[in-house]
Amino acid sequence: MVNCNGQKMKTLIKNALLPMLTCVSVSSVASNANSGVGINLTGLNYWSSQWTTIDVMKHASNGSGQLWATSNARTYEYNTGDQLLLDLDEQGWPRSLPPMTDDSPFHYVTTIIFHDNPHYAQGEYVVLYEGEGELRYSGPELVSSSPGRDVVRMTEDSYFHLQIHSTDPNNLGDHIRNIRIIAPGGSCSTALTDYALSAQDCDSPNMFIPFEQSYMQRVFHPLFLQDMSQFRTLRFMQLLNTIDNPIENWSARPKYDYASWGLKGGTPLEVAILMSNKLKAEGWYNLPARVNDDYIQQFARLLKLTTDNQSDVYIELGNEIWNNAWPYINDALYMQEQGKKMWPNTHHHDIEYRMNYYGMRSAQMCDIVKQEFAEQASRVKCVMGGQAGVPWINQQALSCPIYASGTNQQCAQNMDILAVGSYFAGYYANERYLDILTSWAADPVTGVDNLFTELYSDLLRSLTYNADEPAWWQAPANGALAQAKENISGNLQLAQQYNLMLAAYEGGQHLTYAGDSREGREAINESLFLAANRDARMATAFIDHLSDWRDSGAGLFMVFESTGRWDRWGAFPLKEYQAQTREDAVKFDAVLSFVEQNPCWWANCERTISPVDEPIVLPPSDPVTPPPIVEPEPEPEPTPVPTIEVISSPLFDTNGVMLNWQLNDSLNSVVFKIYRNEQLIFHTTDEQFKDHWQPLNVDLKYRVDAVEKMSNSVVASQTIVTKAGDSEPPRAPELLTIESNGQYGVKLHWQMSEDNNGIKLYKIIRNGQMYTHTSDNYFEDPWPPQGTVSYALYAQDFAGNLSDLSQSVSIQISYK
Repeated sequence: MVNCNGQKMKTLIKNALLPMLTCVSVSSVASNANSGVGINLTGLNYWSSQWTTIDVMKHASNGSGQLWATSNARTYEYNTGDQLLLDLDEQGWPRSLPPMTDDSPFHYVTTIIFHDNPHYAQGEYVVLYEGEGELRYSGPELVSSSPGRDVVRMTEDSYFHLQIHSTDPNNLGDHIRNIRIIAPGGSCSTALTDYALSAQDCDSPNMFIPFEQSYMQRVFHPLFLQDMSQFRTLRFMQLLNTIDNPIENWSARPKYDYASWGLKGGTPLEVAILMSNKLKAEGWYNLPARVNDDYIQQFARLLKLTTDNQSDVYIELGNEIWNNAWPYINDALYMQEQGKKMWPNTHHHDIEYRMNYYGMRSAQMCDIVKQEFAEQASRVKCVMGGQAGVPWINQQALSCPIYASGTNQQCAQNMDILAVGSYFAGYYANERYLDILTSWAADPVTGVDNLFTELYSDLLRSLTYNADEPAWWQAPANGALAQAKENISGNLQLAQQYNLMLAAYEGGQHLTYAGDSREGREAINESLFLAANRDARMATAFIDHLSDWRDSGAGLFMVFESTGRWDRWGAFPLKEYQAQTREDAVKFDAVLSFVEQNPCWWANCERTISPVDEPIVLPPSDPVTPPPIVEPEPEPEPTPVPTIEVISSPLFDTNGVMLNWQLNDSLNSVVFKIYRNEQLIFHTTDEQFKDHWQPLNVDLKYRVDAVEKMSNSVVASQTIVTKAGDSEPPRAPELLTIESNGQYGVKLHWQMSEDNNGIKLYKIIRNGQMYTHTSDNYFEDPWPPQGTVSYALYAQDFAGNLSDLSQSVSIQISYK
């Protein structure tokens, strides 16, 4: 197990020896309630070294932002590019495949689970699926196979490609679908961050819950949650794939039940919300730059309905709209062109159109979200993103003079935060220093020393200063950290001018050539930039920078970023791979040390939240033998047989079931095991359980067993049958009446139907055929057909359930 104090034993995981702790108790992980630091999360993809989800199918893709590669068995071509020919269901699973003939453009489909990724968890993965067909695995070894369940083994230095070679072979509509690939391991308790490789790592083997049984409840890997548990706020910009995301409409957003969450559209919002809820963290949500007002409104409703109402939420439109680098420039040009279209008869610089339009849309987004939150509007923290080194750009978005000239309202009026990227040492990658850094890289030990010297002094300035060049072209006078501190001060003054908090949407070191490997840059990156990020002096630099930020009076700092591999694009992640220990990840350790030693420092920043973790359920100690009884005792009354009463209620928002139960016994050493359709899915010491995202209108059989832990015997049990979510249809509409409208049409009126979760619409049936629908309880048909015309109604609720058909009414229509 992890997260407990006691004797260590070591269990080998890829590239690391993870401490596995055997102990008698577990305390809750450190709370993030009063942390002053948040973190940007890396995205879901097949090369990620971060173990975000237990179901690794959720980060699958074909390598081009789509789910499936269309593969040809004759030519061995991995991807023929025939995605438009795929027959996919709503969740992205192929319903059919072309015949195995030479003239078929492709024969099977492939998706990548792991590739170019040495840091996956080694061990046995359980592949679960529904339907009929043939799955094949390229990379892992097939250990066992049975209908609906395969087991494959991943060993060192491998890869994992999943292939569907046939589906629905009998043409019964039973295609292969709902594939889940469950990572090795499990837990010994219900604590979110509890992790064990096997039952042998638990204090008692029968406490072990394999991920195969708990993945739907847990969703996220315990080791990932452990790493994130001390961060106050989670920024989902990369997870949601915000940059250059083309989504405009709410209906086009990624869905929670889709086969993968690692595609071009980004991870579903529901996943980000669930993650922040589990960690009791504040969520920072970056919406795509092109979304319309309806998207923003629907997003706000979802957010208010599903987030913890004790936590603030941060809302930001796009990311770095000021940035002209690829791929940021695509969103930037969109904003720029929209600004020119909105103010066609004005004459301004491109950046002014861009930032004014961005400021306007940010303010409009903020208004929509706060209106939807209504009485909870104070929870919403609206963010205006800016550029740390050029406060004038930020001024354009906040004051938005082009927009304000027609509205007399600056865009900062309803905002809460000005956010900038607080980085240091980015100027090292300037081309004018290339020769100097090349010489440093030739002697890496001295070169890294020089690099750290420049953080605190003017080494580069002394080597390059030219009085004939402008001041902004020179290296900073006192080094990289002093320059970052100056940027903080300038932006803080601007934020205070508008009564806003200054936050860092990202921050940390910025040693990168951004993928450019020309002219010796690759050697500099390897010998200096990456080496410096592994050096203990980088931990000191991080703490110094965070301290400068805290001491300035600025607010929340969002470090960039969680866990990911380091390469020619830089070493931004705090950890290089999931199993890397805190001691080996100097930046990660530095940030957590700062969090632990520096509670949040701005006004009213304290939060009251319960701890993230729950204690492990432990067996009681051996009973003490009582002394011999001298006097005979009266014969005790018969002990009543323990019974358990289970009741269920629907969870409308998550298509789930809430189970509550009560045990009529005061047993202190009982754990409750929950079964769905005879399969163990969870155990807990609580007396309630939520089972989310179940199919609607299907009988679900739940059994709750009360198990005495010492003997592992069932002392009470009850089984109930229920349905998930809104599986109850509305009552049929009643009192339907019809009358002429005085011209050629008719008026219908009826009594509103009753439903357990509200009526969405009424479907109007005319002459036995579906005609139209309305959300009102009346309808006027201006031009019905001549002759006898009949009408009847169905009521439909928000889950899509239809009522019985109402009674029919009819009328004679004549246009003569």
